[in-house]
Amino acid sequence: MIYSYNYGWIVFFIGCFIVICIYLIIVVPAYLKNRKELEEHTQSSISNDEKTIHKQTLGVHYLGGHPPFGPHSENGDMVITDKRIIFSNVWNKKIFSISYEDMVDISMETKESLTVTRVILTGLLAPLWKKKRPFLLIGIKNDIGEMSKLGFGFAEPGLGSSFWPTSRWFQVISEQRYDWLKNKNENKSKMV
Repeated sequence: MIYSYNYGWIVFFIGCFIVICIYLIIVVPAYLKNRKELEEHTQSSISNDEKTIHKQTLGVHYLGGHPPFGPHSENGDMVITDKRIIFSNVWNKKIFSISYEDMVDISMETKESLTVTRVILTGLLAPLWKKKRPFLLIGIKNDIGEMSKLGFGFAEPGLGSSFWPTSRWFQVISEQRYDWLKNKNENKSKMV
């Protein structure tokens, strides 16, 4: 009896293994190098008299509104200090900060959307049960005195996750801005 083996699957798995190895050898070190450089740049942009309140390296989504940074959605890192918030993107090596002095307004909004899972599970009832995604809007005054709205979305925390929910980001940024304004007004009253 002659046995014949189908080597197609073996070749397929070996090809997948090679592609994964190339990915791990090329992309991951490049990502880690970019992350390290950006981390150093972010740390160097924080002055010695600034106190870091919170830092999140994953799960922050810039939704647009900052003219030099671009209108499209990007994932990145966010640092809250006692004087400003800093957003940075690993791949594009972009970074910008928003001082509490430039903030005009902070609000939390929601966006409703349908997900494929909800449509499959609920069928025709899906439009009645839309997923609400909260996001943060920060109004800033730019160099020419006009107001721009910057949007930030945050990954939803899961069980055991270290991610903050959007409401916590809103609370901490609002508190830091309030503290900054209070200190600024106290300093003005001491000068008078």
